[in-house]
Amino acid sequence: NAIKNIILTVPGEVPFDSTMGSQVSDYLFELFDDGTAGLLTLEVERAVKFNEPRAEVEEVLVQAQPDQNQFHVSVRYKIVGYEEIFEVSQILTPTAQ
Repeated sequence: NAIKNIILTVPGEVPFDSTMGSQVSDYLFELFDDGTAGLLTLEVERAVKFNEPRAEVEEVLVQAQPDQNQFHVSVRYKIVGYEEIFEVSQILTPTAQ
């Protein structure tokens, strides 16, 4: 849940920690294409690496789904000290779900 919270939290939203979160909401009103998906990939990877030191990011996949006006985000990661790979997925749309 920590990774999902990082992705969905806007910086400044958490009291006393103005750097917590990601800028993914900035991209949700852009075109739903591969270019924006690439920018979202970089932002999700940056946000998780910066905000969650307990996780080692293995892979971030963002798929644009223009027909549904959404992005499917999948983050594969390992917890530091463990070999098991975990995955969290989230659908991102311009409106809250």
